Amino acid sequence: MQLKSLLLTAALSLTALAMPTETTTLTSGVARVINNCPSTVYLWSVASTVGDRQTLQPGGQYSEQFRYDPRTGVAIKVGTTPESIGNGAPVLHFSYTLNNGENSIYYDVSSAFGVDPLFSGRVVKVVGDGPNVPSIVWTGPAPSGTRVYFGNTNLILTLCA
Repeated sequence: MQLKSLLLTAALSLTALAMPTETTTLTSGVARVINNCPSTVYLWSVASTVGDRQTLQPGGQYSEQFRYDPRTGVAIKVGTTPESIGNGAPVLHFSYTLNNGENSIYYDVSSAFGVDPLFSGRVVKVVGDGPNVPSIVWTGPAPSGTRVYFGNTNLILTLCA
């Protein structure tokens, strides 16, 4: 719920800016996912549209340029089957929202439909490479709580850290 409130606040504060009609990149930085788990995972980058499914073998990485969607934030959804989203399976969410007006990024980790056994008892971690970026260490099932960073950074989600 906190993330939804923050996403709405961030979206409303950006309405004074000229709003693009599609998902666009407005700031530098990337969201990266590193799969340190012993199994393959699948991920989708979801804003107002769902991106193509990506497959990450153990040791694999995915990255995307931070992007802004005028309708919603961005959630990188991680599951353990190719059909994880849309079927009620447990899905890990690494979510972020940009606020270029204040040069900030809001981010969190949560799960939907429970915690996948792959992540049960394992640590999921988010770190940034900017100075003093608040990190997240998530062991589920409760949401991590939203963090905010003012400035430019990359955010790295490590699965099974």
